[in-house]
Amino acid sequence: MKLTQDQIQELYSFTRLHYVEHYDLQTELVDHISNGIEEQWQKNPQLPFKEALNKEFKKFGVFGFMDVIAQKQKLMKKRYWKLILRFYKEFLKLPTLAIILTVILCLFAIIRSIPIAYRGYTLQGVLFLTALTFFWYAVKNKRKYKSKNNKRWLLEDVIFQWGDTLQIVLFFYYYPFGVLTRTANVYIEFALVVCTVCAAVLGYIMVGIIPKKAELLLEETYPEYKFL
Repeated sequence: MKLTQDQIQELYSFTRLHYVEHYDLQTELVDHISNGIEEQWQKNPQLPFKEALNKEFKKFGVFGFMDVIAQKQKLMKKRYWKLILRFYKEFLKLPTLAIILTVILCLFAIIRSIPIAYRGYTLQGVLFLTALTFFWYAVKNKRKYKSKNNKRWLLEDVIFQWGDTLQIVLFFYYYPFGVLTRTANVYIEFALVVCTVCAAVLGYIMVGIIPKKAELLLEETYPEYKFL
């Protein structure tokens, strides 16, 4: 005995009612619950659909789908960071690598030419302007992008969650550059310049590259995405 299309749609509504907002996770849960209900019907064909659904839902425990959602979010964030690493590796190849090294050397030369008391503030200023730029791009990306059929996908939300991007960039901004650079230690100052440029590259990948490739990345992750 199989579920009807109306019953499957009812399962989608059931998952949404229990705070599962992303279509990919809804689909996984609907498939899992459907199989469970059909197994129950094999043993008891007269079992009402609602009762079978409640029995399957009780298997998820006191917190319902919350644990499943948390696990899926964790896995998808890991996938997102793998995407970042993938694009970061491309920056470590010529000619991009040569450009990054040139920027590091130029910024380091500028910092060394500034009086010691102002070097830390200069790096903070660079990072602050970088963070503002990323903020603007992140907001612009979220407003511009429209998902297919107005469905929400978990990876899609991770890609466009500009809050995490800003937290990473601002971590470097709040780092005590001023205190460390007053030591006039050339190695510390060079390391801080490298951190500044690396943070800028990371932010650019997050808000400048990955969002533009969102549809392609979603198709790679969800085979059904291209058919919607």
